[in-house]
Amino acid sequence: MVVRRELTLDEFAALPASGVQHELDRGALIEMPPPKFPHSAIVRRLDRSLTRYLEDHSSLGEVYVEAGFLLSESPATVRQPDLAYLRAERIPADEPDAYLAGAPDLAVEVVSPSDSAGELRWKVTQYLQTGAAAVWVVYPQSRTVDVYRPGQPVVVLSAADELTAEELLPGWRLPIAQLFV
Repeated sequence: MVVRRELTLDEFAALPASGVQHELDRGALIEMPPPKFPHSAIVRRLDRSLTRYLEDHSSLGEVYVEAGFLLSESPATVRQPDLAYLRAERIPADEPDAYLAGAPDLAVEVVSPSDSAGELRWKVTQYLQTGAAAVWVVYPQSRTVDVYRPGQPVVVLSAADELTAEELLPGWRLPIAQLFV
């Protein structure tokens, strides 16, 4: 169940750490249930693959799990993709205690049973409109990944395909089937 109430960005940032994940969408507080095991396993597999790649290509950027991104100050919108990639030039040198302004270069959302199709489409739109170069939506039930890029039609990848992001991660590849082992 999603619980919503209106908050300012300052109120959202001041929420006490309760172990519950939240996002802020145009001032509406969205409380999200903790991910279940299959969801976490997919995020872990993808994170591990990207992290290994970036260990050998550290000048490219970094991958983050569940980091907050300030997509808009007014109306206040903070999204927390399951996984995010930032190019090196966008990583703050001093690690300020704030949300990074704008979308990650790559946002990954793993679909949970509580996610609605409309909410997912809206998140993808928000990421792309605020600067994401790519958004991946992973569907555990169908074992597919939808790949979104600005101004391009969605590409649906199945277990027989490979996930790539040449414009962000040259040479990195991951067979989709490995996400769902």
